Amino acid sequence: MNLRIFAACLLLSHATVFASAIPVEVTPAAAGGAQPQVAAAETGEFLVAFGQGNEIYLAVSSDDGAHFQTPKKIGSLPKLALGMRRGPRIALSGRSATITVMNDSDLFAFHSEDVGATWSGPVRINTVRTSAREGLGNLAAGPQGLFYATWLDLRSGATEIYGALSRDGGKTWGTNELVYHSPDGHTCECCHPAAAFNSRGDLTVMWRNALNGSRDLWTATRPAGSANFEPPAKQGSGTWKLSGCPMDGGAVFAQADGSFASTWQREQEVYLSAAPGDEHLLGDGVQPLALSARGVTHVWWQQGSKLMHATGGSSDAPTVFAKNAKFAAAAASPKTGTIVVAFERTIGQRKTIFADVLR
Repeated sequence: MNLRIFAACLLLSHATVFASAIPVEVTPAAAGGAQPQVAAAETGEFLVAFGQGNEIYLAVSSDDGAHFQTPKKIGSLPKLALGMRRGPRIALSGRSATITVMNDSDLFAFHSEDVGATWSGPVRINTVRTSAREGLGNLAAGPQGLFYATWLDLRSGATEIYGALSRDGGKTWGTNELVYHSPDGHTCECCHPAAAFNSRGDLTVMWRNALNGSRDLWTATRPAGSANFEPPAKQGSGTWKLSGCPMDGGAVFAQADGSFASTWQREQEVYLSAAPGDEHLLGDGVQPLALSARGVTHVWWQQGSKLMHATGGSSDAPTVFAKNAKFAAAAASPKTGTIVVAFERTIGQRKTIFADVLR
């Protein structure tokens, strides 16, 4: 085994054995869907948001991911941005749920106060019209009804990282704020940013930079109660000199102790960073995502048409989680610890959404 992969397996937390269920199709067989995102409620429900054409849908599971109710339409958006990590984002804080969506101009939010049973909106988040036209953004939920939306913004004519905070469960949004402007003029033009809160309310935003000819991942953290982000920090120890955009933004997440970790791809290899300046190779692939559940770190990524999975506590190589699976998303139930992983699968000419469960 590659020694760096071995080191990564040791880095990931203590061993836990999970049983995987047979994937279930979330979308109706005739309809299909694309670009799923998953959120888990404190009351035990799992919510999967996805897009179909210009329409936004939500499917809910009330039995720990074993089955999903027939998806319901939340709304529609002309020229909905959908594909290559463009699509709806969903997050939950208490009973408040928010879905953000983008089109070829702007960023919008739908809002629910009853764990997704009813919805209102959409409301536009970006205050400068057409500045979110790249269609790439992300959404994070924090404690006490906090939500943070971040996106690639073009109001200055160059790609910058912007964000906006909601303090009322996603109903209204505060001032648009510049999170990062690259001294080289712009960040990476087509890689989605990422954001995460920890339980204290600290917030981290991650993006792919374009600095000195390198397309590396950088983060900036704002401690709870602060009005300002701390100075940005590069992720990992290596660098990627690249004249172009890989369209892969990675993921940032809170660990059990409240610190933040990140995963991303560099030169078609997936890395995990659990501390500043640290990096561990997980394997070949792209489009990684990760979360921490019950003190265990889980990472998934695409390797061709396969969805790979790595978890901690042993020197075992990564395993194939699912075949014919792309653009995965995952969430862990705060009530049961169950993890639901949703992914896009193509059957014939139809894109559809499946979900699998780790217990």
